[in-house]
Amino acid sequence: MTGKWVAAAVLVLAAVPAWAQGEREELLGELGSRRGKVAAGDTEGLYRVGRWADGVGLRREASRIFKDVLKLDEDHKGARAALGYVRHGGDWVKESDLDKIRAKEELARYKALGWVKYKGDWMPKEQADLMKAGMVRFEDPGTGVMRWLTKEEAKKAEKGWVRWVDGRYYSPEDTQKLAEGLFPIPERKKGRRPKKGKAEKIKWVSEQEADMFHSVLDPMEDAWTFREERWVLYTSLPWEKALEARDAAIEADREIFLRMGEWAPAVPVPLMAFRNREEFSVYGAQFGGEVNCEGLFGAWLSEKDEDRGRPAVLVWEKAQTVEWGPLNLKHAMVHAYMARLPLQPPPWVVEGLAADIARMDSNANRERVVLTYNLQNRLKGPVSLQELVTDFTLSIGQREVSERHVSTAALLFHWAHVERPEGLNPLLDELLEQCRSGDVKAWFKATLALKNWLKEGHDEDVKRVLQQYV
Repeated sequence: MTGKWVAAAVLVLAAVPAWAQGEREELLGELGSRRGKVAAGDTEGLYRVGRWADGVGLRREASRIFKDVLKLDEDHKGARAALGYVRHGGDWVKESDLDKIRAKEELARYKALGWVKYKGDWMPKEQADLMKAGMVRFEDPGTGVMRWLTKEEAKKAEKGWVRWVDGRYYSPEDTQKLAEGLFPIPERKKGRRPKKGKAEKIKWVSEQEADMFHSVLDPMEDAWTFREERWVLYTSLPWEKALEARDAAIEADREIFLRMGEWAPAVPVPLMAFRNREEFSVYGAQFGGEVNCEGLFGAWLSEKDEDRGRPAVLVWEKAQTVEWGPLNLKHAMVHAYMARLPLQPPPWVVEGLAADIARMDSNANRERVVLTYNLQNRLKGPVSLQELVTDFTLSIGQREVSERHVSTAALLFHWAHVERPEGLNPLLDELLEQCRSGDVKAWFKATLALKNWLKEGHDEDVKRVLQQYV
């Protein structure tokens, strides 16, 4: 035996009964003999000696041998398993430490996502804010749809009151007034709002009076408001146009989720529909930031308007015989939903998907014609996919360049949606999946894979899609 093994044997023998010392001496002698026969660098031979030692009860000695195996091959699965290691995220960790490691990773992930802990549970900050404000999740007994309601509204729903188009619940008496063409608005003296926590008195007025009251978007709560499971639409449009906007939002929501898959934001996303370009531009000048304040496609995400929950804003207008309002609303809604994903797709993905759903995938051919005509004639064709995925911009002073980028991205997504190319579609699906998952490493990998595939030379496919509509 070497000096190390003799010293180990002395310590062990002192701790066992006298009748067993002779047997251990024999085993230790056999262990030394077996180890001595293993050639230098023979990882598997050394591992087999360790397995033998462990099998005859020499566990301390076996553990030392397994550690020596790892010096030769740090990824030796047998030695790692024998020492209590498991694979986790590409690394070897002690199985006994796995719960602590996962808890630490979970904490880091939630913090990276901007989530907060409320009443013992991690959740998006917007959800925690709703709960702090007294909102509750309520399941509609008729449809099974889950909605955020105030406690007061939830009580009305439980009583069986009727849910109207604005998403609120009304008593049988008030439902009759609605059927007669009357509308409820707050009864305020000299325009004063009640103190916080106090309910406002309601008066019933004509459609014209209601339109006058709801003709502003500041404060947002005074606008016409329509609440659904995944979105809340605020608009200063007259009532009939406001109903058109609500119907367009319902249709847009359905189309978007057919493309985005099974996912929903933690809280309803806010949408603001302005009734004219002037109001839209004034708001944009205040909250537009780096994005073109008038909105390249009549819609954008208001990142700076934190007080209103970072709404997606749009202008409802008609120009050149085209009713742009429904299209702008689709574009805005894509922005709103994408902004609530745990991880954000690249800007060209957001704008491209939005432009595809609003223009290329529209039921009305003329919207496709406008986009493709501009791209082919005024903008001189698509940009290369190399430029799209590396130099995408959408900023003030670069309207033509930006429109060219967005239109190219729209063609790309239209190609993916209609023809479902084998190479592109799985990459897009994987990117959206990882944006939903919140896994940063997987998200980065999926983003890079899509970017690299597009750089391989698929420009002709995009040009071919363009030619179909020119």
